[in-house]
Amino acid sequence: MSDKLKNDDIRRIMVGHKSGQRMLPEYLPPEAQNGKGADHHTELMGFQKDFDVVIARTLAQFENGVERNAFAEYLTKEAISQGGTSAGPYLRATLLEVRDVVAPDYLKNVAAKTVTPMDAATAIKALRDGNADRDAWNILDDVEKQLPKNATANDVTGLLRKIGDDLNSAGDDYMAETADLLRGKLTVASDKHADGQITAKVAELKSTEMPHRPAALSR
Repeated sequence: MSDKLKNDDIRRIMVGHKSGQRMLPEYLPPEAQNGKGADHHTELMGFQKDFDVVIARTLAQFENGVERNAFAEYLTKEAISQGGTSAGPYLRATLLEVRDVVAPDYLKNVAAKTVTPMDAATAIKALRDGNADRDAWNILDDVEKQLPKNATANDVTGLLRKIGDDLNSAGDDYMAETADLLRGKLTVASDKHADGQITAKVAELKSTEMPHRPAALSR
């Protein structure tokens, strides 16, 4: 998947996205809920004409193409700027759909920037709870003594690497391996901690992007 989208790529993606559309609950504005307004097919055809205007404006803005992530950011801003009446909900939802085609990991990447590492105390506790080996606990005792204030799991990882290197240089292969194993377990725990934050943030972003999502079509 190329990072750069040509103008023709943008046209193909946006125009092509309309072809398989059917009316969805999130496309309908408040005044068209509960069976009010035109039939769904007529309503959708009208909304798509509004989308054609957005497509033309977008193509004019990116005559020379655009980086995929930058385009995803543009689509997100355009979507959120849409109003709540007439074709607004349809355009918002459709622009976000196109964004997810262009850059499927966009929200995940945005969420990843907000991740904070677990604190050192939590990291140490996780390692102690998962390992009853006396030698491992001795290494963790050594780590705790060297931790700076407001330390995070990253500091624990760094100290485990240093202690492992020192033990290896001293010829204590067993203890060096124990330190490396602890570091590996902490990497797994840290990744799980980060994944939980990312999942929660993505859900939050989605709820912000589509704050009013009806459960089903009324007809």
